[in-house]
Amino acid sequence: MIPLPRHCFRPIGAKTKPAIARRHAIAALSSLTESMGGLRPPYKRGTDGGSHDRHDPRNESSPYRSWQATQNLDIQRVTQTAIIHELTQQQTRSIERVVPWFLNTMPEPYFRQVPESFRLDHIKAISAIKDANMDMHMNLKTHLPDGRQVLTFIRPGTMPGLLLNMIKELPFTQRSQDYMPLSRVQVFSAEDDSMSLNVFV
Repeated sequence: MIPLPRHCFRPIGAKTKPAIARRHAIAALSSLTESMGGLRPPYKRGTDGGSHDRHDPRNESSPYRSWQATQNLDIQRVTQTAIIHELTQQQTRSIERVVPWFLNTMPEPYFRQVPESFRLDHIKAISAIKDANMDMHMNLKTHLPDGRQVLTFIRPGTMPGLLLNMIKELPFTQRSQDYMPLSRVQVFSAEDDSMSLNVFV
C-alpha cells in the first residue's frame, strides 16, 4: 500500500471550503502518481475551469484549428481539390496568353480553311505545350464526319525541309488495310516564324 501525505487527510465531519478541498485532492492525486513511478495525470485543468486531455494535440501549442480536416479521407479530398484548383488556374492563365498570340500570329487562310473544332484543338494543344515549358512539337489525331483521319503536325520554327520531314513521319503505309491516300495537305506557318502547323487529310 502506498502511503499518502498527512495533509491529505481530514477528520470525518470536518468542514472544508470547496477550493481548499479541491487543492488537497489534486495534491493527493499528484503524490499518488509520483509514488507509482512518476506518471503524469492524464488530465490538466484549463484556464476556463474545465478539464482537457493532456495528450490531445488540439490542446498543444500547434497550428491546428478546429475547422481543419483531421480524417485521412478528408485530408486527401482537400489536397486533391487544392491541386485541381491550382492546375486549373495555371491552364487558364496559359490560355489567356496563347489565344491572343495565336489569333494575331496565324495567317488568314488558316482561319478560312480549318474548321473551328480543329482550331480549338490546336489552341488547347499549344497552350498545354507552353504551360509545360516544352518544345513546340506535337502530333494530333482527329477524324472527319466521313471517317477520314486528320493528322496535325506542330513543329517549332519554319526551316526548309520541315514539311518533307513531316511527310516521312506519316503513319500511312500502302501495305496497311487501313491505308487511305492523302486527299489534302494544308501548310501553315506562324507569322513570327515560331512554329509550323500542317494538316494532313
